[in-house]
Amino acid sequence: MIPPEDPFWSAPEEPLPIHKNSFSIPLKSAGMLLLGDQHSGHVQLINHKSYHDKDEYNAKYTNFSYSSIFTYDSRAVYGSFNSDSSLQWSEDGIFFHQRWEMTNLYCEKDFAAARYPLHKADPEGEITTWTLVKEGLLLHIHQVYTTKPGLRFRQGGYPLGFDYGRPVRSSSGAAEIVRIGNRYTLLAGLNGFAHQVPAGPFQGQLNGVNTRYVQSFCSRLDYQSAAAGSFLLAAAVYANRGSETDQQMIALVPSFHQQGSFIRVVFHDGEEAALNIEEPSTLDFQVGGLTIQGRPRLLRVKSGEVTSRVEY
Repeated sequence: MIPPEDPFWSAPEEPLPIHKNSFSIPLKSAGMLLLGDQHSGHVQLINHKSYHDKDEYNAKYTNFSYSSIFTYDSRAVYGSFNSDSSLQWSEDGIFFHQRWEMTNLYCEKDFAAARYPLHKADPEGEITTWTLVKEGLLLHIHQVYTTKPGLRFRQGGYPLGFDYGRPVRSSSGAAEIVRIGNRYTLLAGLNGFAHQVPAGPFQGQLNGVNTRYVQSFCSRLDYQSAAAGSFLLAAAVYANRGSETDQQMIALVPSFHQQGSFIRVVFHDGEEAALNIEEPSTLDFQVGGLTIQGRPRLLRVKSGEVTSRVEY
């Protein structure tokens, strides 16, 4: 199908971008952020814009992220998909939904966000999800508004797929870690989630749920809202291959807290981030020892220097 004279046949081979450097590339028109880790070869696509017209396509098209190593679960069991790489909600705790359509708000280096309605379970409710990236680490911060009390929410990390053997699971505080061979995933609750479920097969299904592997294990965080109104949920998702210890992964986010309208985060290397989840006004505030002026949505500071600034 490709003619002999086409440059396809004569172009010199070159290393792929992932072989040259790590990267964080915003694809603004698509509302997606492309991440690459040169050391491990792990590539992730952060998704805050895709749209489709059928609820059953959610796992394929509206997860928060997709990975070149940790492939997603895509078969529904008892009418619901697994919550890997997604935030889901339910009225009865049996049938869960996840975002169907979304409005992209930001797509910048190491930062993306979208707003979306709580289809079916609460048509008047909505969620804004802010995703902060630190190297291969993903922080998903969910600003939730509901008009119905008692809704149940759940979020999963990346599923760990495998064909043979048995993963090793460990729990430490708010973190759930699962490993097999040199691959590992972490899911940690940072705010709001009241219950964590150690990694295991979705609905007890040992075979046929994952897109690539015979079996898969996935951790989960749960929360049930007591009343209508606004609240904040936040989770850290990390997956890679290599030799990192549990302690190293748990220490990726040593500090996370809400201060008024600001979410303040300290990362493992001392970088600090301040995210304003309300409409920013002109003000001065402190981040990483610096006094910042203006109307920023997100600021990141390390060693006295601003490393990232995203305006409202």
